[in-house]
Amino acid sequence: MASTIYVDKLDPQSGTALEIGSSGDTITIPSGATITNSGTATGFGGGKLVQYAIASDSSAGTNGTSSFATTGLEHAFTPTDANNKIFIQCYTPWAAENDGSTDASGRTGYFAIYKDSSIMSDSQSAFGQDMAASSTAALPRNYGTSLLYATETAGSTSARTYKLMAKGSGASVVSFNYSGWDSYMIIWELEV
Repeated sequence: MASTIYVDKLDPQSGTALEIGSSGDTITIPSGATITNSGTATGFGGGKLVQYAIASDSSAGTNGTSSFATTGLEHAFTPTDANNKIFIQCYTPWAAENDGSTDASGRTGYFAIYKDSSIMSDSQSAFGQDMAASSTAALPRNYGTSLLYATETAGSTSARTYKLMAKGSGASVVSFNYSGWDSYMIIWELEV
């Protein structure tokens, strides 16, 4: 039998903890009702999208060195909470070709996502390797697209810049935003 209790405030009889219901119970908040939290909410699972940003770049460029250099795709981002998770996704079209040396691995290129001046853990991707049998010809050129991901805990609410960087193997020339096709970066901040 359901009963209705009319009160304006519930306080625990002793201590500071108040329990509503028992394990396995369902507490229902009816349509049109509002819960106002003036304290700290815990144990609700998180995962809410707090903010997102999208950046694009279509400036074609190359890198023929074995050092990471910017592709021009970057975005400044400021998290709202140091405990939140940041998820970064980058998409870019590329081409890789041998520089004319006898290095058969010379068609290998690499992309990585950087935060400011540091590479993000597990964000590096190799492309173009083992796609051509000829070890001396500068052609054929290999083409493709890469999709990279990186995640981190924000750690602070300080602004930072996420960047897509590229490099060759030392015997390759890597082209990014090949033929002027756009590359994209999407950044999500998720509440935890």
